[in-house]
Amino acid sequence: RVLTFLYSKMNGIVPKPGELDERDEEILSSRIKFAGEVEKRIEGCEFKAGLKTILRLAQEGNRYLNETAPWANPEKADTALYVLVQVVHALAVISAPYLPFTSQRILDYLNLDKRVEDLRWSDVKKLIPSGHRINKPKPLFRKISREEIDEKLRKLESIKIQKKVGD
Repeated sequence: RVLTFLYSKMNGIVPKPGELDERDEEILSSRIKFAGEVEKRIEGCEFKAGLKTILRLAQEGNRYLNETAPWANPEKADTALYVLVQVVHALAVISAPYLPFTSQRILDYLNLDKRVEDLRWSDVKKLIPSGHRINKPKPLFRKISREEIDEKLRKLESIKIQKKVGD
């Protein structure tokens, strides 16, 4: 949502933020804190906990987006979008061990000349500067219809039944 909004409303240009308030600073520092936690979890082979930490950063960013409502609050929009682009970048970095292809697509949408295999945890600390132009984003995942889900469930149930019969 952030990149689509930035692309359509700001012509894909990361805006110059106004003065950062306490909440803005909190969000910017949280991305570094969460990155450190994900790194620690992965090194400790706590992969599920690492993934939950990534989701917490995404939720924090989403909460900030809803709080600042850049679509309805033009005087805060530049700062909010600047902060949110940093969160999107952090999510691309910290999710790379789990979703490398998706992370690469986010890096490409951010117009960063970076390959996912070259990412380092410290990249989270790097800020995307105001004035930077992003590429036109597309949905990261396709929507799965209820019919597709039901069909997959039927196939799984069929396999389960065949396995029981074979035992």
